[in-house]
Formats: sequence, C-alpha cells, structure tokens
Amino acid sequence: MSWIFEVDTREPEEAICFAVEKYDNATPIKLHAGDYACKQGKKYILGVERKELGDFVNAIHTKRIFSQIEKLHEMYPVVIIILEGSLTELRMKFARIHLKFNEGAFWETIASIIVRDNFHIFWSSSRSETINMAHSLSQKMVDGKYKSVRKWKPKYKNKPYNLLTEIPGLSDALAKRLLKKYGSIHAISALTVNELQSNKGIGPASAKRIKKYLHGK
Repeated sequence: MSWIFEVDTREPEEAICFAVEKYDNATPIKLHAGDYACKQGKKYILGVERKELGDFVNAIHTKRIFSQIEKLHEMYPVVIIILEGSLTELRMKFARIHLKFNEGAFWETIASIIVRDNFHIFWSSSRSETINMAHSLSQKMVDGKYKSVRKWKPKYKNKPYNLLTEIPGLSDALAKRLLKKYGSIHAISALTVNELQSNKGIGPASAKRIKKYLHGK
C-alpha cells in the first residue's frame, strides 16, 4: 500500500526541499506534533520528532519536553526521537559561554523517555541524515519490519496532573491538590524540599522524589 512521508512546514526550507526532491512521497504539511510522519491511508503509523541537541537541552530546562511528549503520544502509535548534533560540540559550546551542562538531567531525561514513555531514540549528525533516517524508518513500518509495543495510555487527556501522577508514590488526589494549591507544574517545580513537605501526604522522601522528577537531578 502506498504511503505519504509528511514533512512539517515549520521545518527549514532547505530541509523541506531536500525531502521533496529526494522522495516522491514527501509532502509538506503542518503537523500537529512532530517534524516528520508516516501516513498510510488516513492513519498515522509513525511520528518522528527531530531535536537539535541544544534545543533538546533547553526543552529539558524549561520542562517544555513534557508537553511535547504528550502531544506526540496522542497523535502517533509509535514515536521516534532523532537527536541531531554532536554532544562533544555541545559541551564545548556551553564551556565557551560559561554555562554548566547538566549531564545528569540530560541522560535521566533520555532514560525516562525510553523507559517510561516507550519512545525510541536515534542520533544523527546532520539534517539530511535525519531526513533519510526518518524516511527509512517509515518505510520499515509500512513493510511491517519495525514494531514497537505501545504501553502508554493517557489517564487524563490534556491534564497536567497526568505528568505528576507518573511520579512513584504520588496519588491522583495528591497531584490534584498540589495543582489546585500552586496553579501549575512550573510553580510546583520551583518549590523547595521543605516547602513540598509542608503539604499533607508529602514526607522527606516524597519531596525529594518530586524534585528529582521535575528537575531531572
């Protein structure tokens, strides 16, 4: 069966032109989530999120990565993340501008995305390599040679406490209570361990666990 390789129109023009010129089934379209997608008939069977390493690190720092993950989960049955760039060069860039690169948060987030969210992560060195990889993976999906068991099911669609309830030991009721009191996950992440412990149902271990999860430390 024929399939379409969709390329998000928000990708750089040179990337769109490369994909369209190389692949007959490449079609520019504004995607709700992801940068590339494999569509067979009316059904999406694979979504690919391209992340330059610098943008990925920034998404971890701002917690934007969590909302992006939720959108990808909702739209595609299988999700691939392709990290683009050199980790060595990124470390050197941070050193040049005197910023600390949080290795712990970086690797813990990657581990969490793989284990908890059931995403697959690949690495590439350039935009063209990313596109070629995304197209090849899409073809394998269409051929039935690449499969991934889907475990994730949203408990509360589009609700921020869905993220909080992923924290071991944090119940739905406690997550709702925290959000009602502080207003947002961002506000909760800014609390100190002592401030978290001031809430009923949160002890020292739970407070540290919440901080670790929200900050990746």
